[in-house]
Amino acid sequence: MCAGAARSASWTKYENCELVSNEFNDGDSFHVKCGRRTYIFRLHFVDAPETSKMIPDRVAEQAELWKVSESRVLASGKEAAEFTRRFLKKPFTVHTKREDAMGRSKKPRYFAFIETQEGFLSRALVDNGLARVYGVRRALPDGTPAKSYLKKLDQAAIKARRLGMGIWKDGKDASLKGGRFVEGMGSDTYLLKNSITLYSTNRPPRYMGTIPRGTSVKVEESVSSMLVRVTFSSGEEEAVGLCRRTELTASGVKQ
Repeated sequence: MCAGAARSASWTKYENCELVSNEFNDGDSFHVKCGRRTYIFRLHFVDAPETSKMIPDRVAEQAELWKVSESRVLASGKEAAEFTRRFLKKPFTVHTKREDAMGRSKKPRYFAFIETQEGFLSRALVDNGLARVYGVRRALPDGTPAKSYLKKLDQAAIKARRLGMGIWKDGKDASLKGGRFVEGMGSDTYLLKNSITLYSTNRPPRYMGTIPRGTSVKVEESVSSMLVRVTFSSGEEEAVGLCRRTELTASGVKQ
């Protein structure tokens, strides 16, 4: 199909798009040529580190959220921008509903999913530890529910951190979603003596059910003063969710 737009269920699909070089491009926001027009797109679901101190408060916020230095944020931001440039070296597809993503430019910026033969750019950034799971979420263009894609991104983020990818390659552990590790609980594993309540990772968290007694639950991070993100085996898959810190420690035995 030639470069152009095709609409389906309010999505606009641009094929054979090209990345346009621009000094303000970064890992999650960039200029794209679709046919004869050029747009600015911002990725759904993820937030990459900043590349400069043009907005110092933003850099300071990211450093606090990731629990790394500001210089580490900027270095990772440049790495993310270069990763995106290479990932989009060949023509790619843009899916957008033209929702306003705001931005510093006078030109409109729209939220979008960017897709290549290797998959979505948002997932690739998370896989490589170059973005946190954060920001505007919605069902994918193919109808996949937002919470299903979010679950996959959460699992990818946990794996990237464990492998020391991207922003964690110097061995420093950090929260992907702004939470702080609770002293004495980072990476602890508990064997449940009693079942505990499980909440979703959505904002705000929603009740999902229970984690049964006998389950081995690993603490990944603290996301608030009350909730911790945990992983555990559910059938053949690794499940991700939130639980109350006090309930976990009261119902589980540290392994």
